[in-house]
Amino acid sequence: MPPDYNLLEYHRGAITAPAGCGKTQIIADTLALHTGTRPVLILTHTNAGVTTLRLRMQRAGVSAVAYRIATIDGFAMRLVAMFPARSGLNVEVLQLRNRRTDYPAIRQAACQLLQAGHLNDILAASYAHLIVDEYQDCNLVQHALVTALSTVLPACVLGDPMQAIFGFRGNQLVDWDAHVLSHFPLIGELNHPWRWANAGAPELGRWLLDCR
Repeated sequence: MPPDYNLLEYHRGAITAPAGCGKTQIIADTLALHTGTRPVLILTHTNAGVTTLRLRMQRAGVSAVAYRIATIDGFAMRLVAMFPARSGLNVEVLQLRNRRTDYPAIRQAACQLLQAGHLNDILAASYAHLIVDEYQDCNLVQHALVTALSTVLPACVLGDPMQAIFGFRGNQLVDWDAHVLSHFPLIGELNHPWRWANAGAPELGRWLLDCR
C-alpha cells in the first residue's frame, strides 16, 4: 500500500505524527519507492531507534543499498572523524571519555563544519535525500546541524512535540512551531491510530488522539 505521503516528493517539510499513527511505517513505505542510485540518509536519536528502523525496512522488503541509518550524534562523530583538521576539534574528544561534555563539543564542531559548506559536494554526491525521525527530541545544536544538511539535501523531518523526552540537564529542545515548522513547512499529520486498530482497540486509539 502506498504511503499517505511520499517523503521523497518534498524538497523540505515536516510530518506531525502522534505515537502509534504509522510514522515508522511511512518511512519504510517511502523507502520502498526509492529507485535512485544514491541512498537516503535516515537519522534518529538512539541506537534502539536505528534498530527499529532497520527491522521495519527489512519487513517492508527495502534493499539495504537504498538507505543509510545512523543516530544524529553518530553521524556527527563520523563527520568530525573524517575531517578533524577542518572541524577544529581535538580528536581525543572522539574517545568520549567525558560524554557530558564531549557529545556537545562533537555536535558543535560538526555543525560548524556543515555550516561552512566544506562538505556540500561530498554530501550531495553521497545521498539522495534526508529523513530525520523523532525530531521533537532534537536540541538546538542538532536542529542547526540538520538545517545545515537541508541546504544541501532535500529533507523531511517527522515527530510529535507531545512526545519530547530528552529535555533535561539544560538540554534545550526545539520548539515545534518556532524552530521546526519555520524551516520545515508542515506537509501533513498522521492521524489514524494504527497501533490500537491492529490490537483490536481502535476506539481507545481514537480516544487517545482526541485527548491531545
